[in-house]
Amino acid sequence: MPIFVKKESTLRLLTDDVPAPMREAYNRIRVNLLARTGLGVNREQTKECPVIGVTNAVRRPGDRYLAANLAISFAQLGLRTLLIDADYREEEDLATLFGATEGEGIAGYAAGMHIAPSFVGMSTLSFLSRGEAMGDPADLVGNNVFFSAISALRAEYEAIFISLPPVTAYADAATAAPALSGVVLGTVPGKDKRSAVSLAIETLKNVGVPLYGMVACED
Repeated sequence: MPIFVKKESTLRLLTDDVPAPMREAYNRIRVNLLARTGLGVNREQTKECPVIGVTNAVRRPGDRYLAANLAISFAQLGLRTLLIDADYREEEDLATLFGATEGEGIAGYAAGMHIAPSFVGMSTLSFLSRGEAMGDPADLVGNNVFFSAISALRAEYEAIFISLPPVTAYADAATAAPALSGVVLGTVPGKDKRSAVSLAIETLKNVGVPLYGMVACED
């Protein structure tokens, strides 16, 4: 069963001075994810780097803070963590949260350009912006070139988070499923319709990607 964890706000980064309840909520989410991915058991043993998709049932202002904060939380444990922005449906690039430049990003990396992820405020946290989408965004995150790029990056990190657009509005998250170890789904209780959340869960189930958990966010 998915695990629901209430967190205080989606509009602040964990690298900031955040309230203790919010930090503790992310600690609980992290514990659950470590268990689901196997990183929480015998971490000294070599394990395959999990690729965790982070999406939402529907689009909400600030919903992409969830992916950023999950990545920060893992990096704060000393895990070599990579955050990838693969949400081409959002007007604002995720890079703006970190004050980073967009650059060629994952689009350029997947195209074979020699692009290295950039560090963003922590020695254990790297970031790849989305770059410019050439054609349909769902095609970009669903082709073999993208999958090969993610496979290559797995050899360099202990955890990878990929920010994806809402699963009920766009096909991107479902199309990227072959590259994902599992998905975290953000919802806003009382605001997101139950039918939308059910559709998101069913869509992920149909493409065979495990649902690691659901995070109940405040609007």
